[in-house]
Amino acid sequence: MAKRAFSLTFAAALLFAALCTGCSAKQDRRIVIWTSSSEFAPYIELFNETHRQKAVLVYKENPAVSIPPENGEQEPDIVIGPWLRNARTKHFFKPADFLFDRKYISSKDFYPMLLEAGVFSRRQYLLPVSFNIPAMIFSQENKEFVEDNYTISLDQIKKAGTAYNKKDKNGSFTRIGFAPQSSDKFLYLTAKIRGADFREAKNATFTWNESSLAGTIDYLSKWISETNGSVRTENDFVYKYLSETDDKRVTSGRTLFAYMTSDQLFKLSESQISKIDFRWIQNDKKIPVEDSMIMMGIS
Repeated sequence: MAKRAFSLTFAAALLFAALCTGCSAKQDRRIVIWTSSSEFAPYIELFNETHRQKAVLVYKENPAVSIPPENGEQEPDIVIGPWLRNARTKHFFKPADFLFDRKYISSKDFYPMLLEAGVFSRRQYLLPVSFNIPAMIFSQENKEFVEDNYTISLDQIKKAGTAYNKKDKNGSFTRIGFAPQSSDKFLYLTAKIRGADFREAKNATFTWNESSLAGTIDYLSKWISETNGSVRTENDFVYKYLSETDDKRVTSGRTLFAYMTSDQLFKLSESQISKIDFRWIQNDKKIPVEDSMIMMGIS
C-alpha cells in the first residue's frame, strides 16, 4: 500500500510539473495555482525545489466559482479542483494537447473515459487528477455473505441483504441486510448506474432521462418492498437502529452493508478498518466515479 501511494504521489507530481511547463507565467514571477486540494502543497514544494521558476498555492474553497478573478486579483496560471467541466468555466482554459504532443505525459497513463471528460471540441483542456469510487463495507465477521473478492453489483447487494435479514417472533426486523433509504448518495448512485444521465443543460440547470429515472424509482421501490417489507418499515428501521457511523452500523450486526465512498473509507482509523471489509460497487464490469472528480487546467 505504501509503495502504491508513493507511485501515485510521484505521478501526480510529474503531471503537475509538466502542466507548469505550459502555463503562461513569465520567468520573473511565480506561477499562481488555485486549488481546493491541500495535498498539492507538497507537490508545489517538490516543484520549487527542482525548478528555477517558483510556484505559489492560493487556496480557493471552490475554484470553479472563483473563475475569473475579481477586484484586481491576479489571474491564476493553473486551476485544480472539482466541477471545472461546466458550461461557464470551460471557456477560461487553454488547450493542453501539447503535453501529449511533446511527450511530457502519455495518454496511456489515464483511464480513457476520465481523460475524455476533459475534452471540449476534440481538444484536451482539462486533465483528471484524482477521483473517488463507491464501496459497500461490511463486518469481517460476515464475509460469507459476499460472493466476489473485489467488486459487488446492485443485484448482489440485494441478494446478500435479503439472506441476512432476520425477524423476531412478532415479525419485526431485528436486522436488515441493506436499507437503500439509509444513504441518499446510494440512491443517487443507483440512478446514475441505471441511466438517469444527470447532466448540465444550456440554461445552467440540470436535466435527466425521465424514463430511466422513473425506472430507477420503480426498481428501488420493488427492492425495498420485496426484501424489507415496505418503504415505511425500512425507514422506521433506519431511524431506530442506523443512526450510528457507517462502520459501527455493520460491526453492530444490525445491518450487513453500509454505503461509503473511497475518500471516506481511507479516512477510517486503523482500529476501524481492521474490523471491516469492503467491495467496490460495479455495473457491467465498470466502477462508476463520483461526480466531484478533481481536474486541472491551464487558465
